[in-house]
Parts: sequence; C-alpha cells; structure tokens
Amino acid sequence: MNNHMNKLTAVFKIATDILLVKNPVGTSMGLLFGVIAHGIASLFAPVIELTWALRLSVLKIYHFMAIGVFGFNIKSLNAKNKIPPDVEEAIQMVDKLEKQGKISMSQATLYYREITNRVIENVKLNNNAEIQAELFREILKKQVEST
Repeated sequence: MNNHMNKLTAVFKIATDILLVKNPVGTSMGLLFGVIAHGIASLFAPVIELTWALRLSVLKIYHFMAIGVFGFNIKSLNAKNKIPPDVEEAIQMVDKLEKQGKISMSQATLYYREITNRVIENVKLNNNAEIQAELFREILKKQVEST
C-alpha cells in the first residue's frame, strides 16, 4: 500500500510541476479558486445537506483544488498544437511567392528553414510574440525587396 501511495504522489507531483510550468497563472488561480470554493462550500454545507440531501462534508479541500486547477487549465489543453499567426503568415507568403514563380522550390525550402530557425531561436531566447513578428517581417521584407 505504501509503495502504491509513493507512486501516486510522484505522479501527482510531476503533473502539478508540468501544469505550473505550462500555465502558472491558470494553475495558481485554480488552486486559489479551489481553496475559496472549499471555504464557501464548508460555510453553506449544513444548509445544503439539510435541503438537498447532498453530503458536501465528504469533499475535502484537495477535491476542490483539483476541480479548480482542471477548470482553469482546460482552455490551454487545446492550444498546444496551434501555429502562431505570424509563422503561418510567413509560410503562406513563401508559398505564394513560389506559386507566382518569383522564387524557386529550393529558395522556398531555404526560407522555410530560415523561418523554422528563427522560431526555434526565439523560443530559446524569449517567447515574446512581438520579437517573432519583427523577425518574420524582416524575412518577408528582404524577400519583397529582392524581387
């Protein structure tokens, strides 16, 4: 039993660490919401238990915290595979220039690599969307000037 509990708490710690890194504000707000919801539920539990026959006293604080964290992080679960609009715009511009015959297929490949390298560089250095947008504008500006 103790070994299972150790494994369970290790998995729980890993999950919370990931949530705190991926969405620190949402996770923190979810924890705070859970604590506040537990306090409110505890305050009104006697009335609710008498009128609706629900036993809120069985729910512990960690139940409320888990619901809060899940609720505040559910939106970020869908956003993980989305391409930033600036990257998409740069890729579409390269596609358009290639289709118009202004650049060759090998040049397009080089531009795709350049876009990818800039994105990776920005992710490493700073996840600021404005810097990414400026870099993509520079790439596109160079291409338009050279044609």
